[in-house]
Amino acid sequence: MIAFKDLPSELRVESIADKYGAVGEAASGVGVMVCGSPGETQNNPYLGDEFDIGMDDRMDQNTNIEEFKAQKYSVWTTIALYSEDQLRQRMAWALSQILALVTSAVGRAEETEMYLAYYDIFVRNAFGNYRDILKEIAYNPLMAEMLSYLQNKSTGYNAEVMNLKDIFPDENFAREIMQLFSIGFVRLNMDGTPVTRPDGTVEQTYSNFDVMENARAWTGFDKQPSRGNIETLTFLNRIDPMRIDTRWRDYLPKCDINGGYIGDGVPLCVDLPEKQFLKVGAKYRLLGSTPTPDLQYDPPQWASFNVKRVVLQRKTSALYRKLCNPRSDNVCVFKAEVVLDSNLECDGLECELDQPRVVEIQGRNVFYEYVRPPCVQFPFYVNAMKIKERSIYAQSMCADPRLPAAEEACCPTNSDFNIRGVRNCAYTGERVTYPTASKRCKAISTGDYDTCTWRIMGVELSECGNENWCCLFDEWLWSNAACEILAKVDPSGQVALVHNHTDIVSLDPSCV
Repeated sequence: MIAFKDLPSELRVESIADKYGAVGEAASGVGVMVCGSPGETQNNPYLGDEFDIGMDDRMDQNTNIEEFKAQKYSVWTTIALYSEDQLRQRMAWALSQILALVTSAVGRAEETEMYLAYYDIFVRNAFGNYRDILKEIAYNPLMAEMLSYLQNKSTGYNAEVMNLKDIFPDENFAREIMQLFSIGFVRLNMDGTPVTRPDGTVEQTYSNFDVMENARAWTGFDKQPSRGNIETLTFLNRIDPMRIDTRWRDYLPKCDINGGYIGDGVPLCVDLPEKQFLKVGAKYRLLGSTPTPDLQYDPPQWASFNVKRVVLQRKTSALYRKLCNPRSDNVCVFKAEVVLDSNLECDGLECELDQPRVVEIQGRNVFYEYVRPPCVQFPFYVNAMKIKERSIYAQSMCADPRLPAAEEACCPTNSDFNIRGVRNCAYTGERVTYPTASKRCKAISTGDYDTCTWRIMGVELSECGNENWCCLFDEWLWSNAACEILAKVDPSGQVALVHNHTDIVSLDPSCV
């Protein structure tokens, strides 16, 4: 027997739930919610399952690649000739000549849907903001393939994980988005004339240094998982906007082309209000009946029924009521996205959180993902504290105690080397601030506890117990030791961070 939630994402569909019953959900009458895919519309079963364009009567047997290639051209020509919104179609055509795809560079010319989905970006945004168009094409997997920033990895990841030295992020898209898609190579006045220097030469908009800096911003992009309701012969999702794999992402500061930083004007993370997830503007995205978030990475085992979750209480939680959006008969009417329009009071477990990841609507088998607002973390800050990974080959580094950067690990204040940490997470994968970690440790009723010293950081899964599931993954743990952040500057002016601390080797080899 397998639970519906444990099926691969491409099998968690309504037809499977109806056929076999989603164990623990449909079997109990709760039902299953599956969210629509980007750009998906309601199915019309009377239209069949293939394009009837440029084909003969042997549609299901036709394998002529040239006729399949004709599909996209036939669709475009029909719309261009007969659509009533001719100005929109002309604008879309003009934009497609600027932000062009080269079929030979992308491949699969016989496929239709992925190319039409890309062109629809210009149809939707024909009268909108050009920046919105740049963002959509930047997240499009076809553009990422053509300009080679798909699965682009940071220098740090290449060095630390892949053991590849002096490997820098691909610069192709960083150059083209400036040179071909937006500002061009020559700086212009408002009237379109070139900006000239006193010696009569024109001023350039960017240098090769700017290209290298911006290339670091285009790291971490990867395709979404495959799904069954798209046209593909390669089992690759080349339609949905890409996701960012944080492991590959360059998370260090990046300069803009005007001498500032890309994050200028964005709030500092330490300045976000306490319990921002309950404040005006907090955003939640509907996940349906799967607890796996779209915008964050969760290990596969966190999708299990047995993990510890943030469950919003139906009778008492104000956040529950906002996300449920109940009708007069108390039936929830779930929205794809919910933005809080007022500050909410916390309820129960919510009051213990610094920040949630995914919340569950009690009794409804529905999950929402919390989307933290964009914010900037300074690389240098005062009063840093040491954190360490919970693994045999643990790394250690400095962290800002004001940010939810690690989990609590609690040890008796009079403990020796043989004592391991105790965990009491609010949900699996939780991260808290250092003050929250200290507060939880002091609340342990069995004695005088504090965050573990630097040499006592190990936490065994068996000590968490199946009812807790706090230790499912090798996460970062707070210590109560100070840490110092230093700067290393090379002759070119490049700055590197140095986390100045000394690992104290445990006298007990079983303590990791």
